Amino acid sequence: MLSTACTANQQSLVHLTATENSTCLLNGSSELPSNATCQWNITAPVGKVLRVEINFVFLNGPCEDEQARIFDGPGNSSDVIKTFCGMSSSLEIYFSSGRSFFLEAKTGRSSQPRFFVVDYQSVDLQGECIS
Repeated sequence: MLSTACTANQQSLVHLTATENSTCLLNGSSELPSNATCQWNITAPVGKVLRVEINFVFLNGPCEDEQARIFDGPGNSSDVIKTFCGMSSSLEIYFSSGRSFFLEAKTGRSSQPRFFVVDYQSVDLQGECIS
């Protein structure tokens, strides 16, 4: 289960390979643990790009303590596409410019629940741009 790689009081990095089937980032769970830095490096097969769908982000701490970011590339030194903090309930879809996306969620010490609902899949590049 992918969510076991993201645990309280730790930093984790998970490498994922996307398929053409849509996959939930946290494998059916959407709650993030306390005081954690959870990172996902998602790669598409050669000749494909990634489609990432941000369905819901809820982080209850101040933005400097709790945030989620999506990067267009393989690591957190890649270009930041968007930073989420607080609550974002709108559906947002992004396409990578290459084969990789890097997602990072940082949470604080609060015991309040936090949610991060993300689906991803590999797709053929057909002129889509990063939105």
